[in-house]
Amino acid sequence: MELCTFRLAGRLFGTEIGLVKEVVEHVNVAEVPHASPDISGIVNIRGKLHLVVDLRRIFGFPPAETRTDVRLVLFKNAVGESMGVQVDALGDVISIDPRLIEDRRAGEIADGVSQFDERRKARQGIALGVARTGSGLMVLLAPTGILPALREQVGDEIRH
Repeated sequence: MELCTFRLAGRLFGTEIGLVKEVVEHVNVAEVPHASPDISGIVNIRGKLHLVVDLRRIFGFPPAETRTDVRLVLFKNAVGESMGVQVDALGDVISIDPRLIEDRRAGEIADGVSQFDERRKARQGIALGVARTGSGLMVLLAPTGILPALREQVGDEIRH
């Protein structure tokens, strides 16, 4: 299994390379008024608008320091929408044996992620599990679960 890797809040994440459209560095994200706090904004890449999701908020990590230029992992339309995620640092493409993936339920994954119980429900469709790599643990991201989890989270907030 080939994965595109990136860092977020000091943790290593990876996502299946076949779902990644491209990685983009030094781009400005435009804020969307009245959007869910889980949305960083939108970005225009070669005339196409992409929604930018804030994984830090979804996983309950502290906010990143404000930057005018950000790094994005943009996903293919197979994910469901023109969207991407803002990351702290872009990594490499690596290969792992799928048998090394642990905890496919991923309700509680990686050092520190599980301490934010209020976000657990949303995370369950986003994280596939954890894989051990030479540099430690890597959280496997399921980009197809991001937007459904956001819709469910917003629905829960509206009902309360």
